[in-house]
Amino acid sequence: MKNINQPWNVNATDMDARELRIGNLVLDDRNNEIEVESIIDDDFLSGINLEMFHDGDYEILKFDACKPIPLTDELLQRFGFEPSNDTFGGHLSPPLNEFGDRIRILDNKWRSHYTDVEIKYLHQLQNLWYVLVGTELEASKK
Repeated sequence: MKNINQPWNVNATDMDARELRIGNLVLDDRNNEIEVESIIDDDFLSGINLEMFHDGDYEILKFDACKPIPLTDELLQRFGFEPSNDTFGGHLSPPLNEFGDRIRILDNKWRSHYTDVEIKYLHQLQNLWYVLVGTELEASKK
């Protein structure tokens, strides 16, 4: 678990609970990076809650106490994206397939031949990667 000192002004209202899935990384109320283990929508627990393990203990955290993790150059590089050396710029993902296709992130958008999709937060990038590749986006071992 990483504690992220955030210069950004983000909060839970910047994140829609419908965007989250198990395995996504978000920040808790102490700015610790946590992995979502399950999502509970329960009126008894007063709304949407996230379950996770924190310091070896099982916790339930109210969704409103969580924050998205903004994409930064450092974060993209941590997950294997490299600065592009071509004229288009941005960051390129590791290859998605045997053909060498890659995700390009530029100005907080996924730039493809067909469309530009805004991706401001890590959980959004994790979801895109999962849809395109079918595996979890893992941090680099570099």
